[in-house]
Amino acid sequence: MKLRHLSVLFGLLCVSTAHAGTAKYGGEFMSTGIGARALGMGGAFVSIADDASAGYWNPAGMIYVQRREIILMHSERFGDLVNYDAGSFVQQLAGKDEKRAAFGFSFLRVGVDDIDKTDLVLVDGAPQVISTSTFSETDWAFLVSYARLWNNMTSLGGSVKVVRKALDDESATGFGFDVGVLMKPWRRLSLGLSIQDVTSTFLIWDNETENILPLARLGISYPLLLDSVKGRLTLAAGLDVRFEGRKTATAYWIGESSADLRLGAEYWYDDLIAVRTGIEQHEEVDFMAGAGLRLPFGAQRLGLDYAFLSNGHDLDDTHRVSGSLLF
Repeated sequence: MKLRHLSVLFGLLCVSTAHAGTAKYGGEFMSTGIGARALGMGGAFVSIADDASAGYWNPAGMIYVQRREIILMHSERFGDLVNYDAGSFVQQLAGKDEKRAAFGFSFLRVGVDDIDKTDLVLVDGAPQVISTSTFSETDWAFLVSYARLWNNMTSLGGSVKVVRKALDDESATGFGFDVGVLMKPWRRLSLGLSIQDVTSTFLIWDNETENILPLARLGISYPLLLDSVKGRLTLAAGLDVRFEGRKTATAYWIGESSADLRLGAEYWYDDLIAVRTGIEQHEEVDFMAGAGLRLPFGAQRLGLDYAFLSNGHDLDDTHRVSGSLLF
């Protein structure tokens, strides 16, 4: 119970700091991602982005989603303290060769509910803290995305984003833009770049303005085809670059710029069963693991993915589950 209260306090402090007008951690609720598949690989997904979650990771990747697909994900962090829900949809548009295009939309919600609002009162002459009511802290993001094939090895994409934050009876709304590019320059090698909040995203509170600075994600991946065992092993790496002056809270930093490293691997057997592992290195090193299953039903395909993140001995582990439908 003590850890629960400490975690809630930490979250509220982050919100309060952002509300005071600083940019640091202002968009942190959007940094986790969508899809247990990508998160089981440590989030090293910017250069892959070939399922419906591409609208979040790299909108340029929507070009490589087969037909149309939907993904829904639920995650509980630190036990049931923080609820994280997200989803994405991608639809291919008519067109061939360099006229190929796709659109999609995504959403994510991070919420801490039933937070106690307390007051200090005197009981029999002694001060005592009592709970008077409860409130919630919720963050929402909605994205509408579009992608187009630029040439036979390059695709471009972008998203328009609406952000909504609410803390008790206060709220803020803002708008931003994400852009992405995905290149396949040689054989199966894939290079990706995604910039979230590329022009900065401004959140307007009642009396103040909060500025979310850009986050640049770079990635590289290469799949190894293991035909003798009906397998495919994909190795991926990524770098998240921020400009918020996080310094020692990240893996690498120079001045106001900092970077976190992501490494991931995914092995598919016969395109039916997958196992995954990943690492995210910031001020500490987080280890992820996951698994996936794809079940074909005629022209449709149902998917189920799971990702696990250990939060150490002091906080409960994080479990992420997502389901997908390709139709």
